Amino acid sequence: MPEGMKEHQKFPKPILTPTTKASEGHDEDISREEIIKSGLVSKEDYEQLEKYTLAIFERGTKVAAAMGLILLILSTSLVKRMLKSI
Repeated sequence: MPEGMKEHQKFPKPILTPTTKASEGHDEDISREEIIKSGLVSKEDYEQLEKYTLAIFERGTKVAAAMGLILLILSTSLVKRMLKSI
């Protein structure tokens, strides 16, 4: 967390925390570099996924705010499926 932030304060920009499916149990954290190096997606596709994810999160944040809510989490598995269909 950035220094000086207070509880429930909005982050200056969204934090992307990629995960991958574990063989069992919870999802496992994976870095951008690991995703690209392992070939899960190419660097170009990752950058596009990141762009779409941030755009969808920004839109979702506005929709949630209009209803007096705060959007905290956005699953990107949907974003990856969208990218495959383009």
